[in-house]
Amino acid sequence: MTAVDPCSLPDVLTVDEVAELLRVNRNTVYESFRRGELPGGRRLGKRIIRFSKEAVLLWLDGNGPISPQEESH
Repeated sequence: MTAVDPCSLPDVLTVDEVAELLRVNRNTVYESFRRGELPGGRRLGKRIIRFSKEAVLLWLDGNGPISPQEESH
């Protein structure tokens, strides 16, 4: 897995792009979204999820919304 340049990504990310950016499996992205741990995601229909690149990058840098699990620690 190679590192992803966030500047090269579009403003709206697919699950696969988020997984590559975070260097995790796509199933991890789906589960994190389902549990409310990963911000910036919006469901389009039953199966499609798209993420705001800005929201994911802010969260990754520690400047975005924190998950309920992080608040309890």
